[in-house]
Amino acid sequence: MRKFIYLSLIEKLKQIKDEAGGRLSNILTFGTTIWRISKKAKHS
Repeated sequence: MRKFIYLSLIEKLKQIKDEAGGRLSNILTFGTTIWRISKKAKHS
């Protein structure tokens, strides 16, 4: 019984980690895009 709780806890942690990683990469992509646009705007 205890092992099952432990395993489900690990699964939940993996899920949270994956979601956080996805959000982080989205933020990085968004930031990079804004940076590129502002860089182009300065040149024009």
